[in-house]
Parts: sequence; structure tokens; C-alpha cells
Amino acid sequence: MKYCPNCGQSANDNDQYCSKCGSPLPFVVEDEKKSQPSERNIYAILGLIFAFVFWPAGLILSFYGFGFSKIHNGRGKALAIAGLIVSVLYFLSYTVLVILKIAGVFDYWYAIFGD
Repeated sequence: MKYCPNCGQSANDNDQYCSKCGSPLPFVVEDEKKSQPSERNIYAILGLIFAFVFWPAGLILSFYGFGFSKIHNGRGKALAIAGLIVSVLYFLSYTVLVILKIAGVFDYWYAIFGD
């Protein structure tokens, strides 16, 4: 419900002019906000979650989240960056462990400390 700014008469939301004084009525901003899509950046949220569970999916979703943060007025940008950082750290850790395994470092570890 909106009101006439000139005389205070109540009017329906889709009325353009006041029925009492004939003044033009302002647009209803609240209806426009309701019709807009959600401001959540779901890709950034999922990217951060998947970064801890499965880093390749976290990396991809965080990239999408970073891209979609421009559409969502910057929302989720920090989450997307955090997801990217965590995914890259997991990738680097995994790569170092694979290189050490190939180099045979773990063979010496097992020989020294056992199973």
C-alpha cells in the first residue's frame, strides 16, 4: 500500500494518480526488490565448502563464484577468494606429497618408523 505525498490519501500499489487530489503517486520500490533474484552467490559458498572436501570442484566453483560476484554487487567475493586459496593450498600439498612419493621419501619413512 502506498500513500499520496500531497494529501496523504491511501492508494493501491498499481495506482498512478491519487483518487482524492489527482497528484501523481511515486513508484513502489519494495515490489522491485521482491522481484529481484536472491543476492546470494551460491557458487562462492559451494566453492569454499568443496575446497575442503574435493579441491578440484572447489577450485572450479570458486572461479565461478568470483565471476558471479560482479553480477551480485560484490557479494561472495571474499568467500570465492577464500575457496580459491584453500583449493590452491590443497593442490600444492597434494602435488608435494605425490612428488615425495615418487622420489621414494616415504619408503625411507616406513623403513625408519615402521607402519
